[in-house]
Amino acid sequence: MSMFDENIIAVTNRKLVRGDFLRQIEKVYQAGVKKLILREKDVSPEEYVSLALKVQEISFKYHAHLIWHFFVKEAAEQGAKYIHLPLDRACQYKTYLKNFKKVGVSTHSMAQVKEAEALGAAYVTFGHVFETDCKKGIAPKGIEVLRQVCRDSKIPVYGLGGIHLNNRQQVLEAGAAGYCMMSECMGEDFELDTF
Repeated sequence: MSMFDENIIAVTNRKLVRGDFLRQIEKVYQAGVKKLILREKDVSPEEYVSLALKVQEISFKYHAHLIWHFFVKEAAEQGAKYIHLPLDRACQYKTYLKNFKKVGVSTHSMAQVKEAEALGAAYVTFGHVFETDCKKGIAPKGIEVLRQVCRDSKIPVYGLGGIHLNNRQQVLEAGAAGYCMMSECMGEDFELDTF
């Protein structure tokens, strides 16, 4: 039985990975993850494409969806089917969005969710829901705000930020279509038999 279900989107951060990054991706897929956002926007476009094509090969092997991130033109040129973007970038590159089978957008308010809907997003991530090291010093949105957003959104909402195995159920109970995990999947403690 897999520790994960279809509700999860793994989000990469190679800086959290102690060993081989591609091996970590493989382990995440072996644990049952079927959707992964390759979120490595601190590299050059060329480096990103090179990395994405390697991750794409692993994704095919596990029948998983690789979701490209940030590098819109490059993803379109490579024929990527899925992309996830910050809202401002989705607006900036909205003429490119038709190139993708599915577009996800990062949001932090109900107004942004509505904007993403208007752009034709298939889903949004919303957060951060819980305290997280990624957003130190910024108060989390909390479960009640997530619940309201899920209720008012016309498209699926995925909770994001500070979500772990011990609190993911709260996110689903709030009405989210699923949840995103970064540190849980990229951290050195990740082992298939840990969970």
